[in-house]
Amino acid sequence: MSHILSDAIKRRVLVELRYDGFQRVVEPYVFGAGSNRQHLTRVYQIEGGSVSGERKGWKLLRLDEVKEVSALDRPFAPRPDYKRVDPAISVVLAQV
Repeated sequence: MSHILSDAIKRRVLVELRYDGFQRVVEPYVFGAGSNRQHLTRVYQIEGGSVSGERKGWKLLRLDEVKEVSALDRPFAPRPDYKRVDPAISVVLAQV
């Protein structure tokens, strides 16, 4: 799964995945680990459901809860409000 995310970040293509029981389409921006060594990814969700009801916007996802990951052949342009320094991700493994 991590190699799919890393490659999608490098190629700047959308990813489809299942998280919290919802199918989502996201723009992946950074993949790495938090201070507790848990693997995380910061994404911008553009389609799908969400437990919070927020169907679009910035999300921090735990990789151990991500299911059914696939890269799509749909490129995305980085959002102007993306901040490269993410306080939740202390070890960056791939980043836009």
